[in-house]
Amino acid sequence: NAKLDCDHVYGELYVYTSCNDRCTGTSLCPLRNAPRLQTCPGQFQDRVGTIADNKHIMFFTKLRGNIYNNRYFVCDNLLVCIDYSQVCDLVDNCGDGSDEKFCTNHFQCVTSKKYIPHVKKCDVSFDCPDLSDECNDECTAYVLDNLVLKVSSWIIAVSAILLNICTITNNQKTLKDCKNITTLANKVLIMVVSFGDFLVGLYLFFISLYDFIGYLDQSYCLEQIKWMGSFQCYCLGVLSTIGSQTSLFSMCALSLIRLNGVRNVLNTSEITFKRVMMLILFVGLLVACSTIIAVLPLVNKFEDYFVNGVYFSSDLKIFTGVISKEQMLNILEAYYGRVKEGTHCPPHRPLFPYH
Repeated sequence: NAKLDCDHVYGELYVYTSCNDRCTGTSLCPLRNAPRLQTCPGQFQDRVGTIADNKHIMFFTKLRGNIYNNRYFVCDNLLVCIDYSQVCDLVDNCGDGSDEKFCTNHFQCVTSKKYIPHVKKCDVSFDCPDLSDECNDECTAYVLDNLVLKVSSWIIAVSAILLNICTITNNQKTLKDCKNITTLANKVLIMVVSFGDFLVGLYLFFISLYDFIGYLDQSYCLEQIKWMGSFQCYCLGVLSTIGSQTSLFSMCALSLIRLNGVRNVLNTSEITFKRVMMLILFVGLLVACSTIIAVLPLVNKFEDYFVNGVYFSSDLKIFTGVISKEQMLNILEAYYGRVKEGTHCPPHRPLFPYH
């Protein structure tokens, strides 16, 4: 007497299981119209009629010998009859949707009216071209997924911005008090580290702000693919990369300078114009390297090396949602033959080097 999870069964098995109350949950029996003699007039010309319940004449069709069959689903238009195997099978076989109307094993995409298995609804993978399987009353998506992450992001962002502004300001005021080039270099690099952390704080602030706006108007889920390929998102990616790389390079340089200072305790090189210019040039080189690393994935010539997601316009009807470049090439190769190594991605929109 064990019951089945009817979200995983289709066709004839779904019909018999649901109509015999053998499904877990609230699955409904899809059989609503009886196969009466006058239904589906254009089909089964060899039909045989018999009285049922002393009220209606039902039709049967001969299978073989003395075996007859009336396992037919009558569509709501009463013009088409289909076999049970075609009911609740994710395909509109009736043409009016009645063979899928009362099935609980599927989800119907809002725009395309395409049917997908119910288990693919809210599985964090896009199966509907309009993303309605992941953006609906039961599930949605935000830039920041949970409350702890939202609150932490705001706290870290505001703290990073304010505290690093204070650090930069305080160190800038004491630059003139430096007695040697080593002390000056330490303070300058501390300021550069703070500047990098300040940029990361700005990145977190704008991410948190966009998440808050998306939470208010519930727009992010349906627009997330476009947003991840937008100019604004690219700018935020560049901002965070420049900030993190600048901090990393500066901390490495600061550690080396301090290590050298420990080895040469008595070395008190005076501050000269040449040494100051070398220090400025070195800091500029750090920031320039960080900027190059951040911008390189956006250069057309190199973007394919950094792609982790490809999105095609829904008008092309090639792929649904975002897929990896490797998946795309494997699928295209399977359909169209061998794909030459080193082949660049065909025209698509957009590429996501940061997200």
